[in-house]
Amino acid sequence: MKHSAITLMVLAVLAMVGCQKTGTKTISINVKVDETKLVAAGIPSPESYGVKISNFATGSVIETTTENGIATATDIIPGVYTISVSASQNQGGFTYTIAGSESNVSLIADGAEVVVNVDAVKEAALVFKEIYYTGVKDYYFRDQFYEIYNNSTEVVYADGLCIAVTIY
Repeated sequence: MKHSAITLMVLAVLAMVGCQKTGTKTISINVKVDETKLVAAGIPSPESYGVKISNFATGSVIETTTENGIATATDIIPGVYTISVSASQNQGGFTYTIAGSESNVSLIADGAEVVVNVDAVKEAALVFKEIYYTGVKDYYFRDQFYEIYNNSTEVVYADGLCIAVTIY
């Protein structure tokens, strides 16, 4: 009887110890934006960047913003991530989309620094909104049209714009 009571007490203690929650280790990282290509192109730095840290395997996404070109993210579960940085900047009447990304970044050490290189693309004012062509072989030239759309807030003239079709 004494042995079964002691055995029950030992099992109860082991069960309580075994059921205690253990915390998941999380880390913090710093994301630094490298603007070397922006400086070379003469595009001023935006005030801040949006930073997105994504883990494809777990589906977790952490979003933050930069301050002075650096973003700090906390409570990250160690793993492999994709880090994307983006911003928009206006200069000289044009809008530039600034973006960069680093894929398959192993984040396992607390306080790690990840450098993301960014580059800029000038947004176009005129874009093809719709391209339509159909018909049969001999009638391609008759059954087609192109719709051009002004994607900016400014008036854009299409003087000198030439659209050509080449047949090989």
